[in-house]
Order: sequence, then structure tokens, then C-alpha cells
Amino acid sequence: MQFRLKLCLVLCLLLVSIAVAEKYEFGNESTNGVEIIKVHFKNSFRGPDWDMATIDQLWQVSDVDSSQVIINNSDEVVVTSGTPIILKEGYELAIKSIDIDGNKVYAELSKNGKVIESRVINLPQTVNGFYTYSTDTGSAKDLELIKVHFNNSMRSADYDLATIDRVWQLSDVNSSQVILNESGELVITSESPINLEEGYWLAIKSIDIDGNKLHIELSKNGEVIDSKIVIPPQIENSLYVYSTDLGSSENIELIKVHFRNSFRGADEDLASIDQIWQASEADPYQVIINHSDQIPVMSGTPLVLGEGYELAIKSIDIDGNKVYIELYKNGKVVDAKIIVVPQTEDDSYIYLTHPETPASTLIGLQD
Repeated sequence: MQFRLKLCLVLCLLLVSIAVAEKYEFGNESTNGVEIIKVHFKNSFRGPDWDMATIDQLWQVSDVDSSQVIINNSDEVVVTSGTPIILKEGYELAIKSIDIDGNKVYAELSKNGKVIESRVINLPQTVNGFYTYSTDTGSAKDLELIKVHFNNSMRSADYDLATIDRVWQLSDVNSSQVILNESGELVITSESPINLEEGYWLAIKSIDIDGNKLHIELSKNGEVIDSKIVIPPQIENSLYVYSTDLGSSENIELIKVHFRNSFRGADEDLASIDQIWQASEADPYQVIINHSDQIPVMSGTPLVLGEGYELAIKSIDIDGNKVYIELYKNGKVVDAKIIVVPQTEDDSYIYLTHPETPASTLIGLQD
């Protein structure tokens, strides 16, 4: 028994020693324990056409003289799976693949065409809804010219959409002149880029499968000059509010609809609404609808309101958590919004009859 125990301990120590030696040799095959290359990945994105990642720190020392730094770059760069990062002294870093959720990157490092290391990198995916474009203008370095804030985003079977709630731009010609400063909400699609000033256009090229990450491209006079991955905060906003200007009064709330939850089905999409409120255009002090009953709204059947208004569910994302709605007035679209529904938990089905009929029925759904 003692002999077997000693033999087991010897074998275990031997296996540990081999593993440590392999790890040491693998990481130091040509570097003798000195860090040669460091690359920091900020986020990653898996799209329908290509995979990509943002790097915001690139550092390399020479193989010949490890005290000599030959690359030290902290600019944000988007790299795709088809285009490796070209480093110095024959090194290249390539994105080989990104997982289906877009959160993990499989990268390979090669030297003179031979793969010398591969690694899976699990990225933090820092939420940042701002798209920022900076450039050198005259004596100013890294001057922010354009800032656009994305509030949320959504991918469905029919649409790639995002909500922007802030657009700001400086002039190329005079960097002290603000030529755009708007803060209203606007829903844009992959088919409708934002037309900025001085020949700039900002376009959604793709949205990931979860609908949480955007691939954005900025062009000037038809030429792409910048590309970024943006991760909006996806703020829950279950209350749809429609405001408009009436006469001399601005931003008068006319319609409020509260979404309780939403559902994407095989045949149709639907959402549950538990509050509808509407004021009259002719007299905003007159409330013409005020319901708090819970009702389902189907994607093929718009919610009919007063004075020619209708609210339609156009699409629901693949997870069933985001609803794209459009508001119509006399058949014309007057507003659109992405609603990020909180999905209120409710494990009971309740059927309420009218007062003149027998008492209500309650069916509890329990685990």
C-alpha cells in the first residue's frame, strides 16, 4: 500500500513537471522569457459576412534587441478575419474565428508564414454607445469631429435597426464651428444611413445575432474613412410616448402606451400592453383614451387609437425582447421606435369576466 502511494506521488509530480516545462517552452520558444508582443482587444463582433475585432493597444519589441520598442500604438483599429495585423520582423496576428455570440476570439500568431502560437481570447465587451470620429485638422491632433450616441439596437428577420439620441459635428473647415447638435430620438436602419454635414454619411453595416452590437462605417464623399464596433447600452424603455408640436406649443404628449412583455412566435409576433392613454390633438387637455386593461397586440393587426392614429408592431427580435413599432396617422408613418421590454414575470393566467357574468377564473401555472 505504501509502495503504491509513493509511486502515485512520483507519477503526479512527474506529470506536473512535464506540464510546467511544456508551458514554459511553448511561451518562450524564441523569446527567452521576454514579452515580445502585446495586443489589447477591446471588443469583437460576428457578422453575417465577416468577423471583426477592435484593438486599442499594440506593442512590440525587437527579437534582436528586446530593449528596443519597435511598435507602440494606442489608436483604435478594427481588424477583420480576412486581414491579419502586420507587425514587425515577420510577425502577423490573425483573427481565425469568432464564436457565435461574438464574445470570444480565436487568434493565431505567425512568423515568416509559420504559426507559432494560437489562443482563445475572451473579451470584456465594454458597453459604449458613442461612435466618435477623430482626425488631425491643422495644428489640432485627434480632434473629435463627429459624435453619435446609440441608445439601443435590434436585429430581426426583417430589419437591422438602431436608435440614436444625439448627433454632434464640428466643421472640417472651421473646427471651432459646431454645425450639428441634435438630441432627438431617431430610428435608423441598415438601408437608411445618417446624412451628416460636409459630405459625411454614417451607416449601419451589420448587427450581430443578439442585436446588441453594431458595425458602423463612416464615409465622406462616397469613400469609407472609418469603421467601428459600437455596443449600445440597450436601456429598457417599456413606455412608448409620442409627442408633437401643436400650434405654438412644443413637445405635447399625445399618446402613451405601456408594453408589459413581448413574444416572437413561429407564425406571428405579439406584445402585451397594459396601459393606453391618448389626448386629443384639437384639445390636449381632453383625454380621449385611458385604458389599463391588459391586451395582446399581434404583428398583423395594428392597435387602433383615436383621431386616425394606429400603432403597429412591425417586428420583434430573435430573443423576443425588443419590439420595433411604427405609429401611423391616416395611413402615414409619423413615428417609429425600438421598445426594449422589461419582460415582467407573471406565472398566472387570469381571465376576468364582465360584471354581469359569473366571478372571474384564476388558473395558476406553477413549477
